[in-house]
Amino acid sequence: MKIFFSYTLKSQDLSVDLLKKIKKKISKLTNIDTYIDILDNNEKEHQDYVYKNLLQSDCVCILKTSMIDKSIWVKKEIDFAKKNNIRIIEMTLNDINFILNCKEEKEILNYKKMKEFLK
Repeated sequence: MKIFFSYTLKSQDLSVDLLKKIKKKISKLTNIDTYIDILDNNEKEHQDYVYKNLLQSDCVCILKTSMIDKSIWVKKEIDFAKKNNIRIIEMTLNDINFILNCKEEKEILNYKKMKEFLK
């Protein structure tokens, strides 16, 4: 399974450091693969690589922050996911904080937002 995280760093709500923590926690406690562009994309054809990873994902997780609705790239990723029938879920910062505080895989997998992904 693979989750593609769609986000913007235009607000103070989200940082590269927080994205690293999310990736590390999910990878440490589950078998779920994650794609977070700023951490996983060093390709020359940057946007092609983004779309390739979107197509390989089982789910797009939109990280809802105060500026998310103003991001052109997030909108493009959502539109692409819809056109390709990729499930979309939304997570708030409260959801992320819950995941970061989990100690075991079952806590993450039983969390309501992750259950949406695992349907």
